[in-house]
Amino acid sequence: MTADISAKVAAQYEALPYPPRDPVDEDSRLIGTWLDDLDLLNHHCFRGERVFDASFRVLVAGGGTGDGTIFIAQQMRERGVVGARIVHLDLSAAAIDIARARANRRGIEGIEFVQGNLLDLPTMNLGQFDFINCVGVLHHLSDPELGLAALLPSLGPDGAMAVLLYGKLGRIGIYQAQAILRHLPPPASYAERVDQAKRLLAKLPRTNWLARSAELHPDLHQGGDAALYDLLLHSQDRAFDVEEIYRWFVDDRKLHIYLSDVHRGRLPYLPATWLHDLPELAAISAKPEREQESLAELIGGDLVLHAFFATRLADTSAPFGDLDYVPFFLRESYPASGPSLAAVIDGHQSKPFLLTHTQSGLRREMKPTPAVREIFLGIDDSRTWREIFDLVRQRDGLGFAARFGTEPDEIDQRLFAEFSPWYQALNSIERLLLRRKNFDKPV
Repeated sequence: MTADISAKVAAQYEALPYPPRDPVDEDSRLIGTWLDDLDLLNHHCFRGERVFDASFRVLVAGGGTGDGTIFIAQQMRERGVVGARIVHLDLSAAAIDIARARANRRGIEGIEFVQGNLLDLPTMNLGQFDFINCVGVLHHLSDPELGLAALLPSLGPDGAMAVLLYGKLGRIGIYQAQAILRHLPPPASYAERVDQAKRLLAKLPRTNWLARSAELHPDLHQGGDAALYDLLLHSQDRAFDVEEIYRWFVDDRKLHIYLSDVHRGRLPYLPATWLHDLPELAAISAKPEREQESLAELIGGDLVLHAFFATRLADTSAPFGDLDYVPFFLRESYPASGPSLAAVIDGHQSKPFLLTHTQSGLRREMKPTPAVREIFLGIDDSRTWREIFDLVRQRDGLGFAARFGTEPDEIDQRLFAEFSPWYQALNSIERLLLRRKNFDKPV
């Protein structure tokens, strides 16, 4: 990042700390940040085997006013962890002041607040971290590759990064509006620039691409002046498509990535989400995952952000099909539970039905069986698959022997097979996750 752009970015966030937050609001709500949910992180980056204790080291690089930092620290406190290292790094002193005030309001102690440029990380001697949050930062650098190059030495060998980058296709309307604003005489102050942008928005015809896609950008009208400035008037703003992310992180840096859209998970990256009745779907589904995800981005058109985990190691997701893992519902999915899903099946009289989830857009034709219903009844966030399957067999008596055989291993594999479509559907939207037994069960 060149010195002049650094100065402009720093000045913007001193004048308009982002995201705008009032520390008093910590009394009434906790803002959850998608990729910082420790259960989600554990499932996708540590095979469900990570213990989040005092040895867990976190760097929030470009932490702004503290959403990610506060959420991580609060989760650690809920787990009874004291002394874990959490470093909050940001350019803006004003943003750090807000983040610190939020932590104080919650009574959270021990966060290290560091004012500085993430490009200087190699000279800061902060050591290595198990988890690096770099959300909404790299796309504001004049050379994002320099930013990633500065971050990677701080990532431990088996660590994970959470990254969020602007989506090129979903933000087409934003970039057209930015181009319009660059044609207008630039006002002198931040307040005048925001006022000019608001007046422009009010004049845009319905045919304008931003007007057509306004529902994709709630900050246009709900985020306040700081959010509007960040959206339309930022001095440095670059976006990426899926293929560019793969070339950068996978091809060039040999990292492994897992894309998970905020509140929707894998769903927007699966062509089958829209093409489920297309005869060509089988051929599309046989293509490499990377190609499928790029195609899904083109089809959906609404990915304004790309949120993903990046790891040095491959195969870091918790495996479905291991009896020693515990299935559980992400806190984000409340009030979903095993019994509530069994009740949904009962409500459809155990007949095939369309499983829908409004927030994510999930629509999946499902065929319940007695075994699936019993498995859902056994999921209580603490039982392993082995324990659940034992309960299923006890409730069913000898019924499974006629269908599955008498060997326990064979029955277990058949139960996994029957439940697999349900797990895949709920896991695709990050609602049903896995952790190994006795590994960091939340308090």
